Amino acid sequence: METREAKHRSYALDLVYRDRPMIGAPETDTKNIARDVLTALIRAGRRPADEEVSIQVCAQRPISGETGKALVEVYGCAYYHYTNDQLTFEKW
Repeated sequence: METREAKHRSYALDLVYRDRPMIGAPETDTKNIARDVLTALIRAGRRPADEEVSIQVCAQRPISGETGKALVEVYGCAYYHYTNDQLTFEKW
């Protein structure tokens, strides 16, 4: 897990897999992590929807290109939408 951003109203995390994940795992894993962030905020007395907090958790894996160049394979991201208080996942 890597943190890209952690501000008062914006959190962006990367879930980095070492091996290719099973089908469906990136959606489940990223949504669970986003729920954990929401739970921690609520326990800290925060109100994510009312405070317009955005949360993004992306799943990725480092790979090598044909020439050996270091690349990143992104599987998708889970997003918390404060406007409707829901989590969604978008495949890449």
